Amino acid sequence: MGLKIAWGVTGGGNLLKESVDAFRKAKKELDPKITILLSRAGEEVTMIYGLRDGLKEVSPGGYYEEIFTEAEQGASAYKTGRFYLRRYDALFVSPTTTNTIAKIANGIADTLVTNAVALAMKADLPVYVLPTDNEPGRQGAFPPPLTKGLERMGYKTRQIDKENLRLLRKYGVCIMNDPAEIYATVRRMSKK
Repeated sequence: MGLKIAWGVTGGGNLLKESVDAFRKAKKELDPKITILLSRAGEEVTMIYGLRDGLKEVSPGGYYEEIFTEAEQGASAYKTGRFYLRRYDALFVSPTTTNTIAKIANGIADTLVTNAVALAMKADLPVYVLPTDNEPGRQGAFPPPLTKGLERMGYKTRQIDKENLRLLRKYGVCIMNDPAEIYATVRRMSKK
């Protein structure tokens, strides 16, 4: 039946375009079926950044190529039941805000995306997360020139955010550091 993956989008603008580009490349070159899950904030940022057409290229419609929004799914987020039934090969959440990471780390499943993560983890499906914020100096946080500027301005990653990432790793979630890892992971999965 081919590779089926889901992609959750939260409200982070950092690494959003790069994430869309990585999934567009994967769709074009590897042709997996990709379902997109947009949190309310994910809907907002994809509109603000003008990326809705890019999402439609990744998920053009049809079974397992839908775009689900939190507004249409409601509180029950019924389509996330597909994770519990192991209908997907993996779940990617990219970009992932510190708020979403904190919810996942603490077992809170109150959005479309966090509900999908909880069910994917219960079904022992691979979950990949690309944080919008990471420790300054690490790839995947901000581009190096911006990171250096933020460090000079006193920006730092909060200790709680570092701890939440450690918890996700402990729970078996793969933390990605660069959007290029999305394509590489999908390519590796498609060869199995």
